[in-house]
Amino acid sequence: MEAVLSAAEELIAKGEADLSPAGKPFCDQLTAEQWRVVRGKKLSDAEIRKIEELSMHLHFADKPHGRQRLYELAKIAKLDIILSSGSELDPLIAELNADVESGVNTPSAYAMLGASHIAGGRYDLGVYYFNKSNSIVGRNNCITAFMSLSRALPALAAFEQASAEHSETSLAFLNEARSFEVGPVAVVAGNALYINRFLENYARSIAEKGSNSFSGIHVHWVKEKNEAPDFIGLTLDKSRQFCPDLNVTFEEIDEVLDKKSYFAQARFLVARRLSEHYRQPLLITDLDFQLSQDPSDAIKKLSFIDVSFLQHKNKSAQWAFPWLRSMAGSVWVNNTDAAREFFKLIKLGFTSCYNAHWFNWGIDQNLLTSVLEYSRTKSHLNFASFSEVAGPQLFNVPMELKVGVKSQVV
Repeated sequence: MEAVLSAAEELIAKGEADLSPAGKPFCDQLTAEQWRVVRGKKLSDAEIRKIEELSMHLHFADKPHGRQRLYELAKIAKLDIILSSGSELDPLIAELNADVESGVNTPSAYAMLGASHIAGGRYDLGVYYFNKSNSIVGRNNCITAFMSLSRALPALAAFEQASAEHSETSLAFLNEARSFEVGPVAVVAGNALYINRFLENYARSIAEKGSNSFSGIHVHWVKEKNEAPDFIGLTLDKSRQFCPDLNVTFEEIDEVLDKKSYFAQARFLVARRLSEHYRQPLLITDLDFQLSQDPSDAIKKLSFIDVSFLQHKNKSAQWAFPWLRSMAGSVWVNNTDAAREFFKLIKLGFTSCYNAHWFNWGIDQNLLTSVLEYSRTKSHLNFASFSEVAGPQLFNVPMELKVGVKSQVV
């Protein structure tokens, strides 16, 4: 925190503009600090007061990018303290409402009202305030990097709409589909870049750590229109040396601005169809994961659960932000009607809130949180947090393969 405070003092002393060569790194520094605080870093009351004082400094009066990040940092720290201690949220909500009334950092105040109401169990009211924040920002204000993940966040009413199942396409297999034995199917998805970078390593880890636990691997390829099967052919051949039982489906992505968010979501959009095809449980993971230990005990426990993914506790600030409450890295889909209904709702929610022509990052985790929130009151879904059933270290990330790959994703 000392680094943030000293950087702010330097900006003030030099009269730096909001997104100047010095102002932009300061905004990035504040964003990083927001993430650290929401993930558990504690700020003292004195530090929070200092940040609030900085956000009201005359220097930042015409610099919304820096000012709103400072404001949010202080409010996130306050929210975390309240949730960790089990205190009442009402004083913070009153403070935020007063800021809205006086026009102080209005988009950020609305966003923090969204987080506060979601943390307090009023989910749709929270979504309303997040959407209110985004509607203001879309007109003439800035939105901070942290709060921008609220853009693709559906109201629970979205799941009450009639489903468009009749228009859903059948699975398109790259080659003839192999019949797998009885057992869970490991499912991954990605574009050609990610498949070529990570699939062989993923298949190797499944063969070495979990060869008797999975019936096979299913890869869903989100391809560009100009890509032929040989774009990933060599990688598939190498991967089948470790796991011969490997199927591939594909879809062509339209020319849209936000491909990255779609790549992250695609595996969940085909989950119900894959469940109906295999009639076996699915374990859907990030492609840039690797199995790190024998999963047999975890799979035995998961066999009693409809749907499972990591969900954070309600005693932390992560609970207040839907894109952080649920983690999409490892998701269990059992061979049950309840699990298939869950991913039918995922598809419905995606249709309602994905905007192909702007930023939707975080939509996969927003949807997991939202559909689970909806399902808790509308169905008999048997859910458990993944870490509580499978343990925290079932998968890890091959960091040496990750270097540089994000900069290549469109």
